[in-house]
Amino acid sequence: MNRTYISESINDWIYETYRKYRVNIYRFCYEWAHWYYNNHEVWPKGHKRKSEDYDRRETLEKWGLSSLIWDYDYKQKSNLFGIDLLYRNMPKKRFIKGRKQELEAIIMYCWLHGVTSDNDYWEEYSQNVL
Repeated sequence: MNRTYISESINDWIYETYRKYRVNIYRFCYEWAHWYYNNHEVWPKGHKRKSEDYDRRETLEKWGLSSLIWDYDYKQKSNLFGIDLLYRNMPKKRFIKGRKQELEAIIMYCWLHGVTSDNDYWEEYSQNVL
């Protein structure tokens, strides 16, 4: 199991879910964050911003680097990382019911510490949301 610290309650939930059900919620969120990064076509318009490399999009697309054309605005206030659809389509297992906000927080952590690097925003996010 990962020894990342998100919050005491979230870390306890991740640990207990793995211990009881052998479901690694952290790993799922990590993989979702990376999948989401590479699939900018599913990003809502309001969350998609042109990157500083946008003007080189034809070259980037030719090289298979289209994920560098867009930046994801993770500071939006709703439906971050497609959480609404993701959560709605998840099987409603006992360990996941009522945990949409926690899933978003874990995905945000994975995004800010794995996809990109923005420790300052993590501090702000965790103070406001957790």
